Amino acid sequence: MAFLGVGKTDRWAGVPIGPRRAAWERRMSGRLWLLAGRLLFLLVLLAPEGMECLAQTPAPTEYQVKAAFLYNFAKFVEWPSVSAASNDAPFVVGVLGRNPFGADLDQILKDKIVNRRPVKIKQCETAQAARNCQILFIGATEETRLPQIFEALKGAAVLTVSDIRRFADRGGMICFVMEENKVRFEINKSNAQQAGLTVSAQLLKLAKVVHNNPSERKE
Repeated sequence: MAFLGVGKTDRWAGVPIGPRRAAWERRMSGRLWLLAGRLLFLLVLLAPEGMECLAQTPAPTEYQVKAAFLYNFAKFVEWPSVSAASNDAPFVVGVLGRNPFGADLDQILKDKIVNRRPVKIKQCETAQAARNCQILFIGATEETRLPQIFEALKGAAVLTVSDIRRFADRGGMICFVMEENKVRFEINKSNAQQAGLTVSAQLLKLAKVVHNNPSERKE
């Protein structure tokens, strides 16, 4: 028999029942409140810093995403060896017309390497000056001049990319489109092949493929 709770214990906690149990509960309760208070203080202290950190990492903009796509296109398209003057020549990404990327293109492609060649960005004044590019982004300001641009690039191994409406249907190779606020792209495989370029199957799986011949379109 236990007196004053001595010798008899709670089978769940192993703590003596009676006055000693009550004292133990008061002590534990006080410790828990102290611990909770300290945690609350740390949360209040660190919350503003954490909020500020999150605010400094916004979602990428439309043209940051498109610039990243340009770099990835370079890894999934093959250019004929004659398209480079030498193995150590730069891999040229050109922009014809108004540059919608701003500084984002330079920042995203800075220090990048494609096939062991450093990436170089070139602002092209004319389509003729873009013939030594591997990738050429054609700005919206050049929409009315597309036929002349494609004629000037004929025979050059240049991957043409734009976000001009129906660009891939009108003679271009890759067209950016917006779907549900996301950047997607269309590829005209035939136009790329005519320039001597080979688009990987992996890239084609991610794109909507358009064709020069309407009879070849998938239903």
